[in-house]
Amino acid sequence: MGSAKLLVALALAAPAAAFMGPAPARSPATVVFGKGGELRDRIATVGNTQKITEAMRLVAAAKVRRAQEAVLQTRPFSETLQSVFLGLIDQLGKEPIDIPLLETREVKKVTLLAISGDRGLCGSYNTYIIKKTEA
Repeated sequence: MGSAKLLVALALAAPAAAFMGPAPARSPATVVFGKGGELRDRIATVGNTQKITEAMRLVAAAKVRRAQEAVLQTRPFSETLQSVFLGLIDQLGKEPIDIPLLETREVKKVTLLAISGDRGLCGSYNTYIIKKTEA
Protein backbone atom coordinates (compact mmCIF):
# COMPACT_ATOMS: atom_id res chain seq x y z
CA MET A 1 0.00 0.00 0.00
CA GLY A 2 2.83 2.40 0.75
CA SER A 3 4.35 1.91 -2.68
CA ALA A 4 1.02 2.64 -4.37
CA LYS A 5 0.76 5.97 -2.49
CA LEU A 6 4.32 6.79 -3.50
CA LEU A 7 3.55 5.99 -7.15
CA VAL A 8 0.44 8.21 -7.09
CA ALA A 9 2.43 11.03 -5.45
CA LEU A 10 5.14 10.75 -8.11
CA ALA A 11 2.54 10.73 -10.87
CA LEU A 12 0.93 13.88 -9.50
CA ALA A 13 4.27 15.66 -9.13
CA ALA A 14 5.55 14.79 -12.62
CA PRO A 15 4.28 16.65 -15.66
CA ALA A 16 1.85 14.82 -17.91
CA ALA A 17 4.35 14.84 -20.79
CA ALA A 18 6.59 12.46 -18.81
CA PHE A 19 4.03 9.68 -19.25
CA MET A 20 3.33 10.33 -22.97
CA GLY A 21 5.35 9.56 -26.06
CA PRO A 22 7.09 12.27 -28.08
CA ALA A 23 4.92 15.23 -28.95
CA PRO A 24 3.62 15.30 -32.51
CA ALA A 25 5.16 17.93 -34.81
CA ARG A 26 3.14 21.14 -34.71
CA SER A 27 2.26 23.14 -37.75
CA PRO A 28 3.61 26.72 -38.00
CA ALA A 29 1.94 29.24 -35.76
CA THR A 30 -1.47 30.21 -37.02
CA VAL A 31 -2.81 33.70 -36.49
CA VAL A 32 -5.86 33.45 -34.28
CA PHE A 33 -8.14 36.42 -33.89
CA GLY A 34 -10.01 36.65 -30.63
CA LYS A 35 -12.92 38.80 -31.77
CA GLY A 36 -14.74 39.11 -35.07
CA GLY A 37 -13.80 42.78 -35.25
CA GLU A 38 -10.08 42.04 -35.38
CA LEU A 39 -10.54 39.68 -38.31
CA ARG A 40 -12.72 42.22 -40.12
CA ASP A 41 -10.10 44.94 -39.53
CA ARG A 42 -7.34 42.68 -40.86
CA ILE A 43 -9.35 41.89 -44.01
CA ALA A 44 -10.00 45.61 -44.54
CA THR A 45 -6.30 46.38 -44.07
CA VAL A 46 -5.28 43.79 -46.66
CA GLY A 47 -7.89 45.18 -49.07
CA ASN A 48 -6.57 48.72 -48.59
CA THR A 49 -3.01 47.54 -49.20
CA GLN A 50 -4.10 45.89 -52.44
CA LYS A 51 -5.80 49.10 -53.57
CA ILE A 52 -2.67 51.15 -52.83
CA THR A 53 -0.48 48.65 -54.69
CA GLU A 54 -2.78 48.74 -57.73
CA ALA A 55 -2.78 52.56 -57.71
CA MET A 56 1.03 52.62 -57.58
CA ARG A 57 1.18 50.17 -60.50
CA LEU A 58 -1.13 52.40 -62.57
CA VAL A 59 0.95 55.50 -61.79
CA ALA A 60 4.15 53.69 -62.82
CA ALA A 61 2.53 52.53 -66.07
CA ALA A 62 1.43 56.10 -66.84
CA LYS A 63 4.98 57.39 -66.25
CA VAL A 64 6.44 54.75 -68.56
CA ARG A 65 3.89 55.61 -71.25
CA ARG A 66 4.74 59.33 -70.96
CA ALA A 67 8.47 58.60 -71.20
CA GLN A 68 7.92 56.47 -74.32
CA GLU A 69 5.90 59.24 -75.94
CA ALA A 70 8.64 61.78 -75.15
CA VAL A 71 11.24 59.55 -76.79
CA LEU A 72 9.05 59.11 -79.87
CA GLN A 73 8.55 62.87 -80.16
CA THR A 74 12.32 63.46 -80.24
CA ARG A 75 12.84 61.03 -83.13
CA PRO A 76 12.24 63.57 -85.97
CA PHE A 77 14.68 66.02 -84.34
CA SER A 78 17.27 63.27 -83.98
CA GLU A 79 16.91 62.24 -87.62
CA THR A 80 17.27 65.85 -88.82
CA LEU A 81 20.32 66.40 -86.62
CA GLN A 82 21.89 63.20 -87.94
CA SER A 83 21.39 64.28 -91.55
CA VAL A 84 22.93 67.70 -90.81
CA PHE A 85 26.00 66.10 -89.23
CA LEU A 86 26.37 63.66 -92.10
CA GLY A 87 26.27 66.60 -94.53
CA LEU A 88 28.93 68.44 -92.53
CA ILE A 89 31.15 65.36 -92.44
CA ASP A 90 30.84 65.00 -96.21
CA GLN A 91 31.79 68.66 -96.69
CA LEU A 92 34.77 68.42 -94.33
CA GLY A 93 35.99 65.31 -96.10
CA LYS A 94 36.07 67.06 -99.49
CA GLU A 95 37.62 70.40 -98.48
CA PRO A 96 40.85 70.99 -96.63
CA ILE A 97 40.00 73.45 -93.88
CA ASP A 98 41.95 74.76 -90.94
CA ILE A 99 39.90 74.57 -87.73
CA PRO A 100 41.86 75.38 -84.55
CA LEU A 101 39.54 73.32 -82.34
CA LEU A 102 40.33 70.17 -84.33
CA GLU A 103 44.12 70.46 -83.98
CA THR A 104 45.94 67.98 -81.74
CA ARG A 105 47.72 69.74 -78.91
CA GLU A 106 49.13 69.12 -75.44
CA VAL A 107 46.60 68.95 -72.58
CA LYS A 108 47.34 71.58 -69.94
CA LYS A 109 44.04 71.92 -68.10
CA VAL A 110 41.05 69.65 -67.67
CA THR A 111 37.57 70.83 -66.75
CA LEU A 112 34.98 68.52 -65.26
CA LEU A 113 31.30 69.31 -65.26
CA ALA A 114 29.29 67.45 -62.62
CA ILE A 115 25.54 67.34 -63.08
CA SER A 116 23.44 66.33 -60.09
CA GLY A 117 19.73 66.07 -59.44
CA ASP A 118 17.46 68.34 -57.45
CA ARG A 119 14.18 66.38 -57.40
CA GLY A 120 12.84 63.54 -55.34
CA LEU A 121 15.00 61.15 -53.39
CA CYS A 122 18.30 61.87 -55.11
CA GLY A 123 20.54 62.52 -52.08
CA SER A 124 22.62 59.38 -52.47
CA TYR A 125 22.94 60.00 -56.22
CA ASN A 126 24.23 63.53 -55.58
CA THR A 127 26.69 62.27 -52.97
CA TYR A 128 27.99 59.63 -55.39
CA ILE A 129 28.44 62.20 -58.19
CA ILE A 130 30.32 64.61 -55.92
CA LYS A 131 32.64 61.88 -54.61
CA LYS A 132 33.42 60.67 -58.13
CA THR A 133 34.08 64.24 -59.28
CA GLU A 134 36.47 64.94 -56.41
CA ALA A 135 38.32 61.62 -56.82
